[in-house]
Amino acid sequence: MRKAERNEIKCREQDYKRIIAKCPKLYERIMNVAEQIKEDSVLDRVYMFVYIPMLEGFANWLLKQAVEKKIRRLYFLARDGYQSYLLASKMCEIYGIPVECRYLSCSRYAWRIPLYAIQKDMVYEYTCIGGIGVTFRKMMLRAGLSEEEGKQVAKCLGMEESYGVQLTYREIKELEKPLRRCEFFLEQVKKKAASMYDKTIGYLKQEGLMDEIPYAIVDSGWTGGMQKILRTLIKSAGKKEEIQGFYFGLYELPENVDSRMFHSYWFGPRKKIRAKVHFSNCLFESVLSAPEGMTESYSYKENRYIATKGVNAENINRELMERFEELLNCYMKEMDGHCKCFCDEEIDRHMLQRLIKLHMCKPTVEEAECFGSIEFSDDVLETQMQQIAQVYTEQELKRQGLFFRILSFLGVRGLEIKESAWLEGSIIRSRCKVHKYLLQTAMYKYLIYIRKLFGGML
Repeated sequence: MRKAERNEIKCREQDYKRIIAKCPKLYERIMNVAEQIKEDSVLDRVYMFVYIPMLEGFANWLLKQAVEKKIRRLYFLARDGYQSYLLASKMCEIYGIPVECRYLSCSRYAWRIPLYAIQKDMVYEYTCIGGIGVTFRKMMLRAGLSEEEGKQVAKCLGMEESYGVQLTYREIKELEKPLRRCEFFLEQVKKKAASMYDKTIGYLKQEGLMDEIPYAIVDSGWTGGMQKILRTLIKSAGKKEEIQGFYFGLYELPENVDSRMFHSYWFGPRKKIRAKVHFSNCLFESVLSAPEGMTESYSYKENRYIATKGVNAENINRELMERFEELLNCYMKEMDGHCKCFCDEEIDRHMLQRLIKLHMCKPTVEEAECFGSIEFSDDVLETQMQQIAQVYTEQELKRQGLFFRILSFLGVRGLEIKESAWLEGSIIRSRCKVHKYLLQTAMYKYLIYIRKLFGGML
């Protein structure tokens, strides 16, 4: 490591400490744990100085909301809700908060496929969603089809030669109509959905989702789609009551939902544009995850429904997740006896905003290297993992400029942009005209969120 980078790390750590010092009790707890960290690990330090405050701020807000709204049970959705679940459970134990915390094994894939058994039209909407590196093959896997079945659908649509070729957002959307005309596609989806529906409902009933008590789900957020799917599934099983959802942040809401049932902590669909610009949802969920693998379905064994994992029974980043959990456990031990009430000290939003902006928008080179190399997939199945902040060539970096981004957004064909799950991290790692591209990235984000605020009229 170069001397300049070592100095940058030390300066950044001092910045984090000065910011956290605004909350004395939080600062004391974090520093007590930081002193126990023997290795000079950037991952460890940043987790303690940035992600612990984020977790506590969210958990503090969440439990206050639950008490105020008389919510008796909180379901934390796998896997993004895992570390929040651990901290909230500990806070309920320490401070005697009358809220039961439960962890629910699930995923978008595990709930979407059985949904098609009762709402078959939804398969087209969920299959034709944009993302990073989307191919026709990936679209077929989203729908629950096997490799052989997917290739058969590709043959029906004349997509055989481009089966594994990356598609543009517009090309993905244009496939919805021909998919609707492919009877073989719908027939295979219905078979898969029917085989998964009963076991999914059985698991939800077993975990108390049909109970007559006020409960809510907790998730990282972004679109609130899991809440809508869950509501549809349990309604089909006979539950009439609406369910509420608490989220770290929401960029938008699903169509035809009661917005009063969706509550967000950091930003909402029509507010906090600056907070969205300075935030990376992919980085957030990559770090605050669980060591376990993704739930793909449910099975019935020994008189009990259990979550069935996919090819990867463990998170590909398992060792890192276990290390973060270890640090979180050390922090929770420090919480004992420090406060008489969980609301004794608010986690200052301005303080948290400064931490998030520094780390997510302006990471040091070492932060970008360490966190940017975490493996990530933005799709419903973890079939194509990649580093969350890929390193760009100079030519690829040029395509990240504001002008090219706007052209791509407008649907100009032949303009391939290599997407990154954490663009700021990729820019830092690429080390080419860093300030220019960070500025243009921020400008582009502002443009997107302002446009959404006005309903796409701009």
